[in-house]
Amino acid sequence: MLWKINNIKTDKIMKRVKVVLITLVATLFTVVASAQTVEEAGEKYNQAMAKAQGGDLNNAIKLMEEAMNLAIDLGEDGTEILAETHNWLPKLYMAKGSNDAKNKKYDDAVVALSKAEELADLWGNAQVKAGASRAISTVYMAMGIEAFNGDQFEKALESFSKGYEQDPGNITLAGYTAKSYAKTGNLNKSLEIYKGIIEIGAANSKYAAAAKEAAADATGFVLEALAEAGKEQNLEKAVALADTLAGISPNEPQSNMLVIQLANNLKKYDVVIERGAMSAEAQSSPELKSDAYFILGVAYEAKGDKAKATEAYKKVTAGKNVAAAKTAVTNLSK
Repeated sequence: MLWKINNIKTDKIMKRVKVVLITLVATLFTVVASAQTVEEAGEKYNQAMAKAQGGDLNNAIKLMEEAMNLAIDLGEDGTEILAETHNWLPKLYMAKGSNDAKNKKYDDAVVALSKAEELADLWGNAQVKAGASRAISTVYMAMGIEAFNGDQFEKALESFSKGYEQDPGNITLAGYTAKSYAKTGNLNKSLEIYKGIIEIGAANSKYAAAAKEAAADATGFVLEALAEAGKEQNLEKAVALADTLAGISPNEPQSNMLVIQLANNLKKYDVVIERGAMSAEAQSSPELKSDAYFILGVAYEAKGDKAKATEAYKKVTAGKNVAAAKTAVTNLSK
């Protein structure tokens, strides 16, 4: 019995020894494995940086993402490497996007820069996020300019609009977007943006030149639309356009001249009388002033107001209507 008891005790001791040894080996294996994995993650990171310095950004990003994933698996042991990958991945995507843009791979550039913006936002890098956002708008602007210069106005509008949405404070993009809206037939939307640029220019002299250009572009597009309204004999549309233009370029001389010419042709003399003097005073040459006053004289004469007609005719001092105005004054005096 005593041997059996001693035998049992010996057996238990051996089992304990085995358990201790197994536990020790497992612990040592975990430590070694962790060290190897940290070393592997560090090696991936170093390889990524080397690829980046050599200009191989695609493989740099791939290796950096592998390093990040290994660091995540490491938990606390991978904290330092994980932080470095979070610092560099947005920058690598941004560098790739910039290179793609230089090579006119615009779609690839937008994808890479959008990824840079997304990761920078996720990991709290405000500087990279802002830079990526501006870069995206610049790429869209380049795409839009290329399409616009190729008379692909719908495609240009799509690109400019995306860029403007990305960077609404970009006055240059605003101007391009407005111009594209006008070219695609949406004059109202175009003028809405142009007015915004003009208001910004009035408030900040830094944008005065941009505001002046916006006013000139808007004026040109409205005058084109006015000419079309004249061809269509659409006086109501012409009047509305002239009124719109007055809010953009108050001293613009052509709009009301076009309106009174159209109104005179349509015998809408009340419109001529309402706008005739204003149109005349806006003109820059004696000939154009005289043309406006002659049309105004015709309107007053048609309405039976001899005194006003005579007054208007007497202001016709230059141009092709001088003789006709003098004849009209003589006839009205009888």
